[in-house]
Amino acid sequence: MKVYHVRFGKGVVVANEGGKITVAFEDPAVGEKRFAYPDAFESFLRCEDEAEQKKAIKLLEAKRSLLALAQAKRQEEENARIRELAAASEKKTKRTPRAKKSSS
Repeated sequence: MKVYHVRFGKGVVVANEGGKITVAFEDPAVGEKRFAYPDAFESFLRCEDEAEQKKAIKLLEAKRSLLALAQAKRQEEENARIRELAAASEKKTKRTPRAKKSSS
């Protein structure tokens, strides 16, 4: 896949593994660089093929949605734990009145 980087210029993706891509740039002084995939296509990498660019953006949007869902789930779990702790604390602080001893 041919790409363009705003700083490094034209290049070709030579590897795509584990959420990272390796781009070999035309400028020998730049050489190869690794980028997060698909994150890099949000701002500084662009595919020459518009269909590939759209695919990368869709993957990025899906990744963001999953991250947002995971964050919302963690937040809800944390809120539930806080409510549990507050309820337990409240239960401990409520004391039942003791019966008065009769003095005879």
